[in-house]
Amino acid sequence: MVLDSSFISAALEPLRYLPLSQIYDQYSVFIDFFLYLVIFLGVARWSLESRFPGRAGKALTIGVGTALALSLSLAESSFSFSIKSFGIVAVAVLLLLVGIVLFQLAQNVGFSVFTAVLAALVLIYFGIGLLTPSALDWIDANAPLLHTAAAIALLILILKGFYHLFSRGGKAGPSPIAAWLTKAETDTATVERQTLESEAPALAGARSEIKTAENEMATLARQTGPDIQTPQAQSYIHAVLRRARDRDMVLRQRLDQVQMLNRKLEAFDLGLFHNLKSHQQTLAGPERVRFRKDLDRERVKIYREREVTDLANDAKTQLVRLETVLQVLEDAATKGDSGGARAYALKALRIDKNLDRSMARLQDIERRLMSIIPSASQSKR
Repeated sequence: MVLDSSFISAALEPLRYLPLSQIYDQYSVFIDFFLYLVIFLGVARWSLESRFPGRAGKALTIGVGTALALSLSLAESSFSFSIKSFGIVAVAVLLLLVGIVLFQLAQNVGFSVFTAVLAALVLIYFGIGLLTPSALDWIDANAPLLHTAAAIALLILILKGFYHLFSRGGKAGPSPIAAWLTKAETDTATVERQTLESEAPALAGARSEIKTAENEMATLARQTGPDIQTPQAQSYIHAVLRRARDRDMVLRQRLDQVQMLNRKLEAFDLGLFHNLKSHQQTLAGPERVRFRKDLDRERVKIYREREVTDLANDAKTQLVRLETVLQVLEDAATKGDSGGARAYALKALRIDKNLDRSMARLQDIERRLMSIIPSASQSKR
């Protein structure tokens, strides 16, 4: 049976006579606050999410978006203006932006593309009614079916809401894509745990080498005195410097190992990140929400792994500086310059302490990475 279009129009006719303009005039500050909030949340998310991933980034996004929306709404109240006062062109551009941002936000919280489009279109329609009621008069005269289309879209959204509300008890298995992504996460987590476990001894060994270097350099600085040119003092200084250079070489090897393993980790995480980003768009409901959270976790892991790369590069730069300082220290000791030798021994000691802090930071990041990686039971949710 085909429903007569006049029957649909008659059934949805009351929506055409909602006093939208009066509602806006009475509650313009609150309505504008909502519209501003949608836009500023989208802008804040776009600008801050990549720099501040994870829960902290989300909290910052919400805080910045809310603060900006509230500030503009308070300015409206103080200076007696509203979105409506900017004219129809500004309103049209603003509503288009709100629709685009709402579409993105709806997708991010798990709505399908179809539902997100409907939500954005319904918001734009009611926004037109609130902000430019004359546009509804034009629709009445030239495209009355748009009223019906908007009402049908709203009805579909309401029905979908009731469907999801009362169908949570279903126990359908995961979709094929969700099952494939779950296996990819499990495989990646296994490799990552093995890789991080193999990095741990390299970092622990590096810190041990640095601690020994600190102790020897501190002793050298204390014992350097007027008798620096005696055979015993020269022999001791050269022995300390030789061991320091040997340790530096070992440290470089350990840092190379950490960077190699970290590149492996980052490659796995980037691969999983791109798979999640491309395929989670095809999911809907709880599955999409779940993999959206997993996508955020991968973003945090990649951020941490790049921190490891930066710290390791910084440590290598410090080792180059240390080699220069050791050479100057040796030259000063050979010339009998006890003051210069002591000064450069203390400078080498400061570099060693900086290296130790870098290694401690690397260990801390590795522990955080290990805590982020899901266990086998978590990956198979």
